[in-house]
Amino acid sequence: TRANNRAKLPAPASMTWARWLQEIDRPELLRRHGHYEIGMGKGSPTAMRVQAAAMARLGVKTEPVSTQQLSALQRATGARIAAGLWFEDSAHVTDPLSAVQAFVHAAAARGARVLRSEVRALQPRGEKIEIQEAAGSRLVDAVVVCAGMGSKGLLAPFGLHAPLQSIRGYHIEMPGCAPFIDAPVLHTNQHVLVTPMAGRLRASSFMEFAAENAPADPRKPASLRRKVRALGYSCDASGPSWVGSRPILPDYLPGIGRAPGPPKLFYALGHQHIGLTLAPV
Repeated sequence: TRANNRAKLPAPASMTWARWLQEIDRPELLRRHGHYEIGMGKGSPTAMRVQAAAMARLGVKTEPVSTQQLSALQRATGARIAAGLWFEDSAHVTDPLSAVQAFVHAAAARGARVLRSEVRALQPRGEKIEIQEAAGSRLVDAVVVCAGMGSKGLLAPFGLHAPLQSIRGYHIEMPGCAPFIDAPVLHTNQHVLVTPMAGRLRASSFMEFAAENAPADPRKPASLRRKVRALGYSCDASGPSWVGSRPILPDYLPGIGRAPGPPKLFYALGHQHIGLTLAPV
């Protein structure tokens, strides 16, 4: 049941993203090419058959990847045996920052007022909420808290406990590097996801249990670069890289709702690895 709940949450994401981007006249920010899971080595055909059966039980459509599509990856890695699945209903955003900026501009064009400020705390004040900021404070009628790992402290004054755990992920980017397949590819043996974006490829891996503000481990992006080079991608020894804290809840489901009673405090947090996916849903 829990697996089915997880599967149902992102199911409408592709259609919802497409609808919102169409409404703001920026449909080019989404590519609906599906995504791929590719395995190399003699155990990969069996692993993919097992994965296809598991996805079918969850109502997720997959198709075997063609020999022609696999051949480019096999040549790059020297693997004699490979197998893969295509998840046809997936989509990906070509530039997350551009997508955020597009929605901000569209909201402003429709009358929203966008303010940027360092919020230090929230406090209930009768039927209103006081936002304590670096430059002072303001009273508002309602607040939506969707601050990732920063949500825990903001919710505490309202009697809400958010047991968030920071699971950090490392990312690198490869400017000007062409993809083998024009869609995200999860290389299952290496646990590496490579996503084509505007003018670059982005690769991510690792699940690091560490404090949100802990120093980045330089060995991890270096290891990630070695992995993608071994997969045949053109990857320099240096380049853009960063680490981000994914906000994880113990049951791996997001927390979305409203605090009891006045004032009007809403929250949307704990979206694990798929915050961008679930945001419009």
